[in-house]
Amino acid sequence: MDHIKDNFAKFLVDMVKEFDNKNGLIIIIDDINGLSDNPEFVNWYKSFADILFTNYRNKSPICMILAGYPEKLEIMQEQNPSFTRIFSHIKLKGLSNEEITDFFNKSFDKINMNINYEAIDILVKYSSGLPNMMQEIGNCTFYMSDNKTINYDDAFNGILYAGDEIGKKYLQPLLDRSIRSMEYLGIFEKIANDD
Repeated sequence: MDHIKDNFAKFLVDMVKEFDNKNGLIIIIDDINGLSDNPEFVNWYKSFADILFTNYRNKSPICMILAGYPEKLEIMQEQNPSFTRIFSHIKLKGLSNEEITDFFNKSFDKINMNINYEAIDILVKYSSGLPNMMQEIGNCTFYMSDNKTINYDDAFNGILYAGDEIGKKYLQPLLDRSIRSMEYLGIFEKIANDD
Protein backbone atom coordinates (compact mmCIF):
# COMPACT_ATOMS: atom_id res chain seq x y z
CA MET A 1 0.00 0.00 0.00
CA ASP A 2 2.84 2.43 0.83
CA HIS A 3 4.39 2.04 -2.61
CA ILE A 4 1.00 2.95 -4.16
CA LYS A 5 0.91 6.16 -2.09
CA ASP A 6 4.53 6.97 -3.04
CA ASN A 7 3.81 6.27 -6.70
CA PHE A 8 0.64 8.39 -6.68
CA ALA A 9 2.50 11.38 -5.23
CA LYS A 10 5.27 10.93 -7.81
CA PHE A 11 2.69 10.54 -10.59
CA LEU A 12 1.04 13.85 -9.67
CA VAL A 13 4.35 15.68 -9.45
CA ASP A 14 5.50 14.22 -12.79
CA MET A 15 2.16 15.18 -14.32
CA VAL A 16 2.72 18.79 -13.28
CA LYS A 17 6.14 18.75 -14.97
CA GLU A 18 4.48 17.69 -18.23
CA PHE A 19 2.61 20.99 -18.46
CA ASP A 20 4.85 23.62 -19.99
CA ASN A 21 4.97 26.96 -18.19
CA LYS A 22 2.82 25.73 -15.30
CA ASN A 23 3.85 26.11 -11.68
CA GLY A 24 1.65 23.50 -10.09
CA LEU A 25 -1.56 21.57 -9.80
CA ILE A 26 -4.57 22.35 -7.63
CA ILE A 27 -6.83 19.44 -6.73
CA ILE A 28 -10.12 20.32 -5.02
CA ILE A 29 -12.16 17.64 -3.30
CA ASP A 30 -15.54 19.25 -2.73
CA ASP A 31 -18.17 18.11 -0.25
CA ILE A 32 -16.10 15.69 1.81
CA ASN A 33 -19.15 14.48 3.75
CA GLY A 34 -18.86 10.82 2.75
CA LEU A 35 -15.07 10.78 3.01
CA SER A 36 -14.95 12.23 6.51
CA ASP A 37 -16.22 8.98 8.06
CA ASN A 38 -13.72 6.85 6.18
CA PRO A 39 -10.54 6.11 8.21
CA GLU A 40 -8.83 4.72 5.09
CA PHE A 41 -9.20 8.04 3.28
CA VAL A 42 -8.05 10.03 6.30
CA ASN A 43 -4.95 7.87 6.79
CA TRP A 44 -4.21 7.80 3.06
CA TYR A 45 -4.50 11.57 2.76
CA LYS A 46 -2.28 12.21 5.80
CA SER A 47 0.31 9.81 4.44
CA PHE A 48 0.10 11.38 0.98
CA ALA A 49 0.63 14.86 2.45
CA ASP A 50 3.62 13.59 4.46
CA ILE A 51 5.17 12.11 1.31
CA LEU A 52 4.79 15.40 -0.55
CA PHE A 53 6.24 17.38 2.34
CA THR A 54 9.16 14.99 2.85
CA ASN A 55 10.08 14.90 -0.83
CA TYR A 56 9.37 18.49 -1.80
CA ARG A 57 9.38 20.52 1.44
CA ASN A 58 7.71 23.87 0.84
CA LYS A 59 8.14 23.58 -2.93
CA SER A 60 5.50 20.96 -3.58
CA PRO A 61 3.88 21.62 -6.96
CA ILE A 62 0.57 20.25 -5.69
CA CYS A 63 -2.07 22.01 -3.63
CA MET A 64 -4.90 19.88 -2.27
CA ILE A 65 -8.07 21.58 -1.06
CA LEU A 66 -10.69 19.69 0.93
CA ALA A 67 -13.97 21.58 1.06
CA GLY A 68 -16.52 20.85 3.74
CA TYR A 69 -18.05 21.92 7.02
CA PRO A 70 -15.92 22.34 10.16
CA GLU A 71 -17.60 19.40 11.87
CA LYS A 72 -16.41 17.13 9.04
CA LEU A 73 -12.82 18.15 9.76
CA GLU A 74 -13.41 17.29 13.43
CA ILE A 75 -14.65 13.83 12.42
CA MET A 76 -11.48 13.31 10.35
CA GLN A 77 -9.36 14.44 13.26
CA GLU A 78 -11.04 11.78 15.40
CA GLN A 79 -9.93 9.21 12.80
CA ASN A 80 -6.32 10.47 12.88
CA PRO A 81 -5.41 13.16 15.47
CA SER A 82 -2.51 14.52 13.40
CA PHE A 83 -4.73 14.97 10.32
CA THR A 84 -5.64 18.61 10.94
CA ARG A 85 -2.03 19.70 11.47
CA ILE A 86 -1.39 19.52 7.73
CA PHE A 87 -4.03 22.12 6.86
CA SER A 88 -4.38 25.84 6.70
CA HIS A 89 -7.99 26.49 7.60
CA ILE A 90 -9.91 29.00 5.53
CA LYS A 91 -13.41 29.93 6.57
CA LEU A 92 -15.52 31.23 3.71
CA LYS A 93 -18.23 33.82 4.21
CA GLY A 94 -21.75 33.18 3.02
CA LEU A 95 -22.89 34.61 -0.28
CA SER A 96 -24.42 38.07 -0.41
CA ASN A 97 -28.13 38.63 -1.08
CA GLU A 98 -27.24 39.96 -4.53
CA GLU A 99 -25.26 36.79 -5.35
CA ILE A 100 -28.11 34.57 -4.17
CA THR A 101 -30.65 36.57 -6.17
CA ASP A 102 -28.43 36.26 -9.23
CA PHE A 103 -28.12 32.50 -8.66
CA PHE A 104 -31.89 31.95 -8.51
CA ASN A 105 -32.61 34.25 -11.44
CA LYS A 106 -30.03 32.51 -13.66
CA SER A 107 -30.99 29.02 -12.51
CA PHE A 108 -34.69 29.45 -13.24
CA ASP A 109 -33.97 31.38 -16.42
CA LYS A 110 -31.92 28.43 -17.76
CA ILE A 111 -35.00 26.22 -17.56
CA ASN A 112 -37.29 28.90 -18.99
CA MET A 113 -39.09 29.66 -15.73
CA ASN A 114 -39.96 33.09 -14.40
CA ILE A 115 -39.71 33.96 -10.74
CA ASN A 116 -41.47 36.92 -9.15
CA TYR A 117 -39.98 39.35 -6.65
CA GLU A 118 -41.80 38.01 -3.57
CA ALA A 119 -40.60 34.48 -4.34
CA ILE A 120 -36.98 35.61 -4.83
CA ASP A 121 -37.13 37.60 -1.60
CA ILE A 122 -38.15 34.61 0.55
CA LEU A 123 -35.74 32.23 -1.23
CA VAL A 124 -32.87 34.62 -0.52
CA LYS A 125 -33.87 35.01 3.12
CA TYR A 126 -34.01 31.28 3.86
CA SER A 127 -30.90 30.36 1.87
CA SER A 128 -28.77 32.10 4.52
CA GLY A 129 -25.92 32.60 2.05
CA LEU A 130 -25.14 28.86 1.95
CA PRO A 131 -24.77 27.21 -1.48
CA ASN A 132 -26.12 23.83 -0.37
CA MET A 133 -29.21 25.52 1.09
CA MET A 134 -29.67 27.46 -2.15
CA GLN A 135 -29.46 24.26 -4.17
CA GLU A 136 -31.91 22.34 -1.97
CA ILE A 137 -34.37 25.21 -1.76
CA GLY A 138 -34.14 25.87 -5.51
CA ASN A 139 -34.72 22.20 -6.36
CA CYS A 140 -37.68 21.84 -4.05
CA THR A 141 -39.20 25.12 -5.23
CA PHE A 142 -38.92 23.98 -8.84
CA TYR A 143 -40.95 20.86 -8.03
CA MET A 144 -43.60 22.88 -6.19
CA SER A 145 -44.50 24.92 -9.26
CA ASP A 146 -47.11 23.60 -11.68
CA ASN A 147 -46.49 26.22 -14.34
CA LYS A 148 -43.70 28.37 -15.79
CA THR A 149 -43.74 30.97 -13.00
CA ILE A 150 -42.46 30.60 -9.45
CA ASN A 151 -44.66 32.59 -7.06
CA TYR A 152 -44.54 33.19 -3.31
CA ASP A 153 -46.59 30.07 -2.50
CA ASP A 154 -44.30 27.87 -4.62
CA ALA A 155 -41.25 29.34 -2.88
CA PHE A 156 -42.76 28.98 0.59
CA ASN A 157 -43.75 25.34 -0.01
CA GLY A 158 -40.34 24.67 -1.57
CA ILE A 159 -38.62 26.04 1.54
CA LEU A 160 -40.72 23.81 3.81
CA TYR A 161 -39.98 20.74 1.71
CA ALA A 162 -36.28 21.68 1.51
CA GLY A 163 -36.16 22.03 5.30
CA ASP A 164 -37.25 18.42 5.61
CA GLU A 165 -34.72 17.28 2.99
CA ILE A 166 -31.88 19.25 4.61
CA GLY A 167 -32.76 17.74 7.97
CA LYS A 168 -32.58 14.22 6.55
CA LYS A 169 -29.31 14.80 4.68
CA TYR A 170 -27.32 16.95 7.07
CA LEU A 171 -28.81 16.94 10.56
CA GLN A 172 -30.16 13.42 11.04
CA PRO A 173 -26.78 11.70 10.48
CA LEU A 174 -25.21 14.00 13.08
CA LEU A 175 -28.03 13.38 15.53
CA ASP A 176 -27.86 9.63 14.98
CA ARG A 177 -24.13 9.66 15.56
CA SER A 178 -24.35 11.82 18.70
CA ILE A 179 -27.28 9.98 20.23
CA ARG A 180 -25.50 6.65 19.84
CA SER A 181 -22.35 7.93 21.55
CA MET A 182 -21.39 6.58 24.96
CA GLU A 183 -21.99 9.99 26.53
CA TYR A 184 -25.62 10.09 25.42
CA LEU A 185 -26.19 6.42 26.22
CA GLY A 186 -25.03 7.15 29.76
CA ILE A 187 -27.50 10.04 30.02
CA PHE A 188 -30.33 7.87 28.68
CA GLU A 189 -29.50 5.13 31.19
CA LYS A 190 -29.67 7.63 34.06
CA ILE A 191 -33.01 8.96 32.79
CA ALA A 192 -34.36 5.42 32.46
CA ASN A 193 -33.24 4.50 35.98
CA ASP A 194 -34.74 7.59 37.62
CA ASP A 195 -38.06 6.72 39.24
